[in-house]
Amino acid sequence: HAVEFGEITIDLALDLIRNREGEDGANIGVLHNLGRCGSTLVANMFYKTGQCQVLAEPGPLLDISARVIRNPDLATDPVMLDKLRAVLLFLAKCPDRRYFIKPTFGTTILVTMIHKVLPGVREAYLYRSFC
Repeated sequence: HAVEFGEITIDLALDLIRNREGEDGANIGVLHNLGRCGSTLVANMFYKTGQCQVLAEPGPLLDISARVIRNPDLATDPVMLDKLRAVLLFLAKCPDRRYFIKPTFGTTILVTMIHKVLPGVREAYLYRSFC
């Protein structure tokens, strides 16, 4: 169920996104997870409803996460926050459709950043209890 979205320069993406001012990400849901916790099952369940587009482990979001993990100061960098907003709105191309994004584990570092740039995004955190 992968969706290919091609390549785009960050400058072009930022120009496109700036023309979408006022969007707060209310049509986007993000499921952060620890891995091996059932997140793929949950994503498949959302896909089967036919009510939203499911994006599993989108590369651009994982790239931002990896950069912030390597350099935590980027979490408050205005340029990186602009890039995150651009990536999320680029992934969720149509404001009138619902999107469910399931990144791989390790993206919880983005939670605060996501809410800074798109406060309407709904986020959940899935984990597995070993008890």
